[in-house]
Amino acid sequence: HFGGIEKEDGYYLMQQYEEYAIFLKYMIDNKYQFKNTIAIGVGPGGEIRLFRDFIKCKNTITIDNCSYHSYKHWNSHNKEYVEKQTNLTDIKLESKDPQIIDIFNNLNVRGNIDYAFIDGSHHKEDIINDINLIFSVAKKNCLFVLHDTNMIVDCHAMFNSLQKNSNIELLLHTQYKYGISLFKINNPLKGILL
Repeated sequence: HFGGIEKEDGYYLMQQYEEYAIFLKYMIDNKYQFKNTIAIGVGPGGEIRLFRDFIKCKNTITIDNCSYHSYKHWNSHNKEYVEKQTNLTDIKLESKDPQIIDIFNNLNVRGNIDYAFIDGSHHKEDIINDINLIFSVAKKNCLFVLHDTNMIVDCHAMFNSLQKNSNIELLLHTQYKYGISLFKINNPLKGILL
C-alpha cells in the first residue's frame, strides 16, 4: 500500500512511493547498515517495515503517542513484522514527554544512535524538540531524516535552517510532493542551536 488502496498484506506506507524509492535506493547504493535506530512518529509503521526489508538495523526504538488514525496498522500488522527483523523498543509517548530521557538513559543509547527518521508532529517547537532529542543520543556521523520538508511550512523552514548549520551535512533531498531530507550529524557533541 503506497498511499493507494489498502491491501491487508501491504506496507501501509504514508510516503509518496516515487520519493521513498529514491531515498531507499540512495541508502541501498551507499550500503548503509545501522546498529541503533529511532523512528519518531510511527503512523501505520510502513516506513519502518519497508526500510528494514532493505537496510540492516539491529535495534529500533519507536516513539509515537498513538493518536494518528492509521496507527492501528502498526499494532495490528507492521509491528509484529518489524519485531522479527530487529530488537524493537516501542515507546507509546509523545517525543517531548520528559519520561523519554529516562527511558533513553535506561536503554543506554546516549552516543549510540546512528540513524533516525523524524516524522512526528509538524509544529516548529516539536520539530526542534525531536532534532535536539536525536542530537542528545546520536553518535558521530549519525544520519537522520526529516520528512515533509517540501509540503509542511514548519518542516520546510527547519530544512532551510538545518542547511545553515556547519555541523550538519545534507546528503539527499527529494524534490517530490512531501520531501524526504537526509542529513548527517558530523559531531553531535557540538549540539545544535535552533
